[in-house]
Amino acid sequence: SSLRKKQEQEGSRYNYDVKVYFIRYREYEKACDRYKRVLENWSMYQQALYDRCFQDISEAEAKMQKAHKALDLYNTVLDKSAIHSDYQDIKTLEMFRYFLETGRANDLQECINLYEEERHWQEIKASQERIENTIYFLQNSTEQGLVANEQLDLLLKGSREP
Repeated sequence: SSLRKKQEQEGSRYNYDVKVYFIRYREYEKACDRYKRVLENWSMYQQALYDRCFQDISEAEAKMQKAHKALDLYNTVLDKSAIHSDYQDIKTLEMFRYFLETGRANDLQECINLYEEERHWQEIKASQERIENTIYFLQNSTEQGLVANEQLDLLLKGSREP
């Protein structure tokens, strides 16, 4: 009875696997038929593909020209502006705009002062983080450092002795 059940399960599994195989094979045949149709009409598809590519290239070139014009205008405005070249990068100018929009600054000089103050505090904070990381590293590596120093001393003593 158990053997018969096992044979029925194996037969059922085999039938299922065969069905899956035939379904996948049919899907493969359909895909091959699609590829054959495309290859038979390749000259028509090729021209359509080329046309689409040339259209995409034209659109990209138009967008690039527009971007170049905007960049030229931006650079012209910056060249003629009262803002020193040290503060003309986009992130700094965005901060200036933020300072003016939020009322933290009323004029360009206040924007520059606020920017320099915040940059100074960021440098202090980064320096503090570096110091904390160094202390953490030294605390964790003290034991390993002692072992390494002892081994280095032994090696140096060994190389000094003839």
